[in-house]
Amino acid sequence: MAKGIYVGAGGVARRMKKAYVGVAGKARAVRKMYVGVGNRARLCYSAEPEYAGTGAPLAAPKYGAKAAAARNCALIGGGRFAGTASNAVCNTVDAYDTSLTRTAPAALGDKRYLHSAVPLGAYALFAGGTATPTARGGHNTVDAYDASLTRTSAAALSRMRTRMGCTVLGSRALFAGGGQGGLTTGGAFTTVDVYDEALTRTAGTPLSTKRFFPAGATVGSHALFAGGTPKDGSLVVDAYDASLTLTAAANLSSAQNSYAAAAVGGYALFAGDTADADVYDASLTKTTVSILSAARQPDAVTAGGYAFFAGGDESSTVDVCDASLTRTTLTALSEARNSMAAAAVGDYVLFAGGRNTESLYHDTVDVYTI
Repeated sequence: MAKGIYVGAGGVARRMKKAYVGVAGKARAVRKMYVGVGNRARLCYSAEPEYAGTGAPLAAPKYGAKAAAARNCALIGGGRFAGTASNAVCNTVDAYDTSLTRTAPAALGDKRYLHSAVPLGAYALFAGGTATPTARGGHNTVDAYDASLTRTSAAALSRMRTRMGCTVLGSRALFAGGGQGGLTTGGAFTTVDVYDEALTRTAGTPLSTKRFFPAGATVGSHALFAGGTPKDGSLVVDAYDASLTLTAAANLSSAQNSYAAAAVGGYALFAGDTADADVYDASLTKTTVSILSAARQPDAVTAGGYAFFAGGDESSTVDVCDASLTRTTLTALSEARNSMAAAAVGDYVLFAGGRNTESLYHDTVDVYTI
């Protein structure tokens, strides 16, 4: 558990989130503090992520669930159970509050697999997906959960689809690409649906190419959608500015770098089965940086000034990257797995569910402090 320092505020003990010292006229974040006890230096404060063990497990083992936060609660919804029967896809939702207490809010309006989830204002949105494990068909429905975990229906997507990319740009959520059926050009779309905080949908400028699974991340005033499939993947990176005007950023260096996306410290990071990640700054200048300690297909989330990349393939590795793009490898997940739901709530990051290469499904929730 990360060490903390508390201060009194309004008669209540408040945990100090960050500490700074002046160095050469600049404020520098303090990573760790020590005090002398018995002539030995003892750690009294740590602002670095640490492994905290496992939390309350999901209600059932599953993989492919998606996560989004509604204020002070992380919601993990949908996903797939073992098997191929029609009941292999679920609509259950697990909710974790800032003390990591798990509750079960109202289920999603539809069973969802290969869906998308994103936080928007006071809501957590779950959009699209399919009720079948074969990925055929699809939904155009969008479930919205507020801070009290009440579920309502947002305006429907403009068309039924699965495997969309998503990200938030200011006060708007963008759902891009995706499609229906198999991973071929004919089944993919360029569609972009835009939601505001009133849950009203408008049409965005279409992507420049049809694709499933574009990776979405936001940097500065741009929302980026990078790579994806069909065929061997796409190198294309589409950028939307604050007025939702579409421009082209530099291509990915590898199509494999669209498996995971996160944003930290003025950078958008796209990583995957390669040695180096593609990193874009606020001016959309691209560099390549060694973000992963080993090439794999991780799940990613941003929290507490860090980008987390966890698991993937047969790996239990968790790499974190700070605002200066320095990588640290943390204590590993309790179990090697992929296709987890990654969420942040309060002082914690959660990696929930997933499966391993033998298709063993998990209900495990690994917890890291931030």
